[in-house]
Amino acid sequence: MATRSSPRSSLSRSAIVPAVGVTATRTSAEVPSDLRNHLFRMPSPPAGEPEYEVVELSNGYAVVRLDNVIDGELNEEEALKQENYKRRLDNSTASAEIYAFLRMLRSQSEIQVYEDRL
Repeated sequence: MATRSSPRSSLSRSAIVPAVGVTATRTSAEVPSDLRNHLFRMPSPPAGEPEYEVVELSNGYAVVRLDNVIDGELNEEEALKQENYKRRLDNSTASAEIYAFLRMLRSQSEIQVYEDRL
């Protein structure tokens, strides 16, 4: 069984790796990266009912069994980094929306710019 968790993700996922029980985080090398990435994109299974998927890997295929999802925890430093990143994204989105709104207003208006008065 492989359990994966990441401080940047609020989820831990469990899966059975053929003939090998492995506990791994998002960045551990025990499970191939393409398999880890797929595992974290799988839908959360209903309680007590595993989710199965076939994953195409660079060297073949793997059958993944996702048993459960466990909430992860962020330490204080990681939570602060996450909040700062969220603020930067919010500011970027707001700026893009303002510029798009101004472009729309300018396209619908007749504007005269007096360059000598600027």
